[in-house]
Order: sequence, then C-alpha cells, then structure tokens
Amino acid sequence: MKVSHVFAAVLVGLAGCSEPHEPDVPVTIEQVPANLVKIANEKLPGIKFDSAYKGKKDGKEIYEIRGKGKDGKTREVEVFADGTLIEIE
Repeated sequence: MKVSHVFAAVLVGLAGCSEPHEPDVPVTIEQVPANLVKIANEKLPGIKFDSAYKGKKDGKEIYEIRGKGKDGKTREVEVFADGTLIEIE
C-alpha cells in the first residue's frame, strides 16, 4: 500500500473520531440573550448582527451570532451561553 493511501486512511479514520455534535438550530437575533449580542458587538464593532444559531458544544449551550460588515463579508462570534468567548471568524 502506498504511503499516500495509508495517510488518507488515517485522515478518514481521524475524521470519524470527533465528538458527537447536535445540529445547530436557527434562532432570531432577538432570541439571543442580550449580554451575548453585546459581546459580539464588542468583539466585532461595525458588524450588523442579524442571525444566530443555538447548539451544544462539550455539553454546554452555545450561540453562533452572525452578521455582515460594510464590505458584505459574513463574520461570526461563537460564545457559550455563560458569556465565555469560543471563537471569532
């Protein structure tokens, strides 16, 4: 078996090892707790946040808050329900 085939097989195997993830549920921006929207606005000023998704990560409730900048590029802030920042994209 070629090395590239072994490498590909390992990558495919690793892809299946991630934790189970519940599907994110779309929610309106009004359904996102105000303190989380405030965090998103502080982290990405100038972005008009207009949609969100609610889900679970590591057994904790999370929100992915999305919006667009003046350049039309979609940006997002992912935060735990307790206000802990996870990621900014």
